[in-house]
Amino acid sequence: MKSCTVFLLTLVSIYALFAPNTYADTIHLKNGDIISGQLVTLDSGLCVFNTKYGSIITIQTLEIMQISTNDEYEVAFASGERIKGQLTQNTADKTLLVSKTFGEIEINTANIVSLVKIFPQREQHSIGQDQQQSFGEEDEKEPPLDFLTGFTVLLAPRTL
Repeated sequence: MKSCTVFLLTLVSIYALFAPNTYADTIHLKNGDIISGQLVTLDSGLCVFNTKYGSIITIQTLEIMQISTNDEYEVAFASGERIKGQLTQNTADKTLLVSKTFGEIEINTANIVSLVKIFPQREQHSIGQDQQQSFGEEDEKEPPLDFLTGFTVLLAPRTL
């Protein structure tokens, strides 16, 4: 009985560690508060954040000390530079921008002007040469030969 309880407890713990979290974005405020949820937008000095409790809050960007995101964003800085990457935090209470192009860059969140989420590209299905692509057009099809079966058709007399 005890081994069954330990097994179930272990199984639940492993699930809790590896379960997908839709609210993986985190904001650390200068007053020490930590808010978990989903970053909706950051623009014009305001950050709109959807919490896991269903409420949407607006935070001034000057109050934000760190941002970490689960997704990739295009980060626009006050200098005009734009870099694509994921925001993470390091142990020195700084925000890191992890970019495929530039690697890890330590940034100051006060210099961020806007964040725009980058959505993954969908697969484009190619059309083979034997297939034609038509939008809004129907193929002209021959009517079935038996469409008049069982009906009497009266034709008008022909005058010469």
